[in-house]
Amino acid sequence: MKFEIVEFYPINDEIKNKEIIGTIHVYFIDIQMDMRGIYVRKLKNKIMFTLPGLKVLDAEGKKVFFPFIEFTDINIKKSLIGFLQKEGIKYIKKNYPGVVGEGKEETNRGICNAKPASRN
Repeated sequence: MKFEIVEFYPINDEIKNKEIIGTIHVYFIDIQMDMRGIYVRKLKNKIMFTLPGLKVLDAEGKKVFFPFIEFTDINIKKSLIGFLQKEGIKYIKKNYPGVVGEGKEETNRGICNAKPASRN
């Protein structure tokens, strides 16, 4: 699967979240699809990407993540996250200097293993 960074949208200082620094827009070349709203978070010296979704409380008060889109082929998700960790961070640093901060930054090589809600 081939991807292209379309744009990074930094979060306005007035509404800045302590972790979320913006969202990124990616184009899936092979299937001609745009994905917007991928969260870009910075935790200490790690840049992390989270696919769009919604966190809600279930009936027992536990936080549950409901992704807006889920890949049936986990390899596509891994390819996308790998692409973002390499090219997304490079794009943000080049076009938006100072947004990710100074110093040595690491990428989080893990992928969120949250399971989507069951399909009925």
